[in-house]
Amino acid sequence: MICLLTVWAFAVLSNVNEQLEVRVQLSMDLTEQASVVSPDLMLVTARSYANRRPTAADTHLFVEVSDSSLKYDLGAKLALYAEAEVVEYWVIDIPHRSIIVHRDPADGRYRTVQSFDEHETVQSASTPEISLVLSTLFR
Repeated sequence: MICLLTVWAFAVLSNVNEQLEVRVQLSMDLTEQASVVSPDLMLVTARSYANRRPTAADTHLFVEVSDSSLKYDLGAKLALYAEAEVVEYWVIDIPHRSIIVHRDPADGRYRTVQSFDEHETVQSASTPEISLVLSTLFR
């Protein structure tokens, strides 16, 4: 699944006007929480990260691929990302062949949460040129 997601991310960025970079299973700093996390995939503002990791302010989209980690990704990890104000957090729920999209972080939680099934398309709110046809992941 992460391979398919990575192929999608690189392909979709070729159509995006903003300068974004794909980071796959690389770390980022959650400065306020003094934490380092490694989401499965991030789209971040393209710049040099040679001397520092990306932070929530650099991110446009976080994606976690969840199977056995679903409870953690929708619990403790979700709370960390909301508190850090990660603007958009997608959880690909493999067992249910769906995606859960979290947006609009405020006061340590996401105010908007939507679920999409494998036959739908998800469009990023933070970067509208980015969309994912879920059936490309659930073949």
